[in-house]
Amino acid sequence: LGPASWYLILNLMGGILFEVGQLASDGLSKFLWDPWNMMDISMYSLLSGWVFLRVSSANEAEQAGEEFIPDSTLSGEFLGLAAIFIWLRMLKVFAIDPHFGPLVRTIEGMVFNVLVFLVLLVVFLFGFATSLKSIFKRFDMEAPELEESEFPFEAFQSQELAMLSLLDMALGQFELISVFEVSQLAFWVTFLFLAATFIMLFNLLIALMTDTYATIRTTSEQLW
Repeated sequence: LGPASWYLILNLMGGILFEVGQLASDGLSKFLWDPWNMMDISMYSLLSGWVFLRVSSANEAEQAGEEFIPDSTLSGEFLGLAAIFIWLRMLKVFAIDPHFGPLVRTIEGMVFNVLVFLVLLVVFLFGFATSLKSIFKRFDMEAPELEESEFPFEAFQSQELAMLSLLDMALGQFELISVFEVSQLAFWVTFLFLAATFIMLFNLLIALMTDTYATIRTTSEQLW
């Protein structure tokens, strides 16, 4: 390992010790409620995985007598994911500015709004995906009347694929008319999902974000 790698490892150890000290002083509930701490946990976990995998790869290459190419294995993926959190932490630096500070606080509040939205979206996806999976399960894909159908039955053969297919429908990447040609019941179930997703969930997300922005804007100076 070169000097830059050792510097990063020492910096990583110092950051982990700092987080442990903050956890001891603030308590578990207060520590976990801070989104910056959660971001630090994710970043340090990924960097720790990167260091471990890089050292392991270097030892394996040395034992095999091969040339070690840094971050050519899984360690590079860990480092790539960690880079996202490293740059996002720059927002914490901007928080000291009187102009950027309230905006950073707004982003913090909206993160929780997005989490609420994602939880509700997963519940909707799981329920409707289970329904469509059960509906399409009774179809014989080798039946003569369905052999020429362009409908991708394989997209609803498992729970995970059915949820991804519903996401494609919500993003407009799936032709709804093809569902109607195969099953009217599946069409109306899909239509109900799209209506619930666009009319209820997205409007709920917009309302939550608008309320968060309005609340923080009225108290921006005190919050900053």
